[in-house]
Amino acid sequence: MMKEILTGMYKFIADVCESYTETIKPATKIIDFIQSSDNRRKMMYTCAGMLYKEGFEELLDSRKDVIGMKGGMYNFIEDRFRRMEPDDYITLSTRIPFVPLDCNSKATNEVLDLLAKVFPNEDIRRYFMRFISSCLEG
Repeated sequence: MMKEILTGMYKFIADVCESYTETIKPATKIIDFIQSSDNRRKMMYTCAGMLYKEGFEELLDSRKDVIGMKGGMYNFIEDRFRRMEPDDYITLSTRIPFVPLDCNSKATNEVLDLLAKVFPNEDIRRYFMRFISSCLEG
């Protein structure tokens, strides 16, 4: 009985090892290929040619109508939050999650009440709010 169990375990282990060997063959070929410095140089040259973009640095953070946020970006012109795409070229972020404005929320009302106390003149208050919001753009 013990001999049958050991024989069965041995066959199982042999099958697992054979399966593992077949699984790692492609990875082994890649590792062998990369170990050659000449092949690494060729790969780097090819990748650099494929990924190079003229004027890339100038594109980074060049859009003044968007702001990077945690989980995406907010577009001021479209008044819309969406996930970032690589073509947005946004590297800077507030790291603050986007929360849609709720004009009836307690927090919104508290801020508006505070501003009304600090700036009792409505024209000055509106100017201040417009000025502060302009700091987000650009």
